[in-house]
Amino acid sequence: MLFGITLALFYLVGRWDWLRIFPGDGSEILSQPRIWLVPILLFLALMSYGTSAIQVIPGNFIAHRYRIIKLVVLWLAYGMLSLLWAPYFTESLNKFLDVVLIMGSFVAISFVIHNFKGDLLIKYFWLAIALAGGLLALVAAAQIIATGPIAGIGRVSILGGGPNVFGRNMGLFALTCLHFTKHNKSGYLWGLLALLACTLVLLSGSRGAMLSLLGGIIIFVFIHRLTLKRILSVSVSGIGFTIAILYVTGYLEMVREMYRIRVLDLLFRDNGELLYSSGRNILFRHAIELGSTRPIFGNGLDSFAALGFGVYPHNLILELFVEGGLFGLLLFFGVIALTIMFVNRYREWLYEQNVIALGFVLLASQFSGDIYNSIGLVIFILLTCVPNTINEGISTKNLMK
Repeated sequence: MLFGITLALFYLVGRWDWLRIFPGDGSEILSQPRIWLVPILLFLALMSYGTSAIQVIPGNFIAHRYRIIKLVVLWLAYGMLSLLWAPYFTESLNKFLDVVLIMGSFVAISFVIHNFKGDLLIKYFWLAIALAGGLLALVAAAQIIATGPIAGIGRVSILGGGPNVFGRNMGLFALTCLHFTKHNKSGYLWGLLALLACTLVLLSGSRGAMLSLLGGIIIFVFIHRLTLKRILSVSVSGIGFTIAILYVTGYLEMVREMYRIRVLDLLFRDNGELLYSSGRNILFRHAIELGSTRPIFGNGLDSFAALGFGVYPHNLILELFVEGGLFGLLLFFGVIALTIMFVNRYREWLYEQNVIALGFVLLASQFSGDIYNSIGLVIFILLTCVPNTINEGISTKNLMK
């Protein structure tokens, strides 16, 4: 129980630190909760050592999962090793710390899913995501209400965090709420929270979060095999209800303005051609050019920033190509391929929400952030490998056939 809650907080907190809301002279590194959460995860994982769970699961399930785990460890270890040929060793240490934290959390989850049945881990992880996500959504809503319905007020974020990360967290919260509408008696309440989360994703102005949320919803529809009639009825009623509430409260113009600025104006110019991408096209071009200079093993950890091209390429695949070359990409694509084969082979034994979240974060990693912002990819790869052994709660034994 405690491990699942801690893991959810670790995912949501990102690189956030206390100094963003309580400025002071303290250490920026030590003020980050993630620095303390990983040791806690490892400690809780070690507590499970030597108590291997007996699970009735298909043959080769564990063997296939081990192959995924070993390849992820190899991929992350190679990322840490690339520090040795980084352009500026000391400047790359912060990113080295990022990868170490990812590896630490991955090892902790691996220990837990090996030594215990994962049902409680999955249950409390998603409950924590729902509760913490709901709290973040309410804080954002209170912040917006306190400001008033002012169009053009800017992108919504809370507690000193960035709008892209906030949008991504609200996207995952929206998908979590959709999940609970199918597996909870209070379905309508979760439906209302899902509408609030979708609205906050739009107000965050993060187009990556919007596209990733759309992709997650499509996966949700596919898994649950919803009919076109059901999709249209729920969509029309949900959108209509949201527009009505926003109109009555005076916030409709604020939402429309954000959509116009962040989606229409930033994607389309006067001639209607898709031309502008917030500089992503320039970053992508620089990443391809830089990666091509050392295509086999890459330019080393954090080389994109160290060589003055920007903080990161805002695309995980290009980031891996720049830093680890084709070898690093091969490891990454190997992890994704093995995971896809695993999901296809054992789909009757998996939790649907983990599969949906994995698709969501994989899409999100192609639009914004760096490898640490994509930590959900590593987390959900492992959670997807947790078998459902009780066929209740959020089980999908018959939904993913």
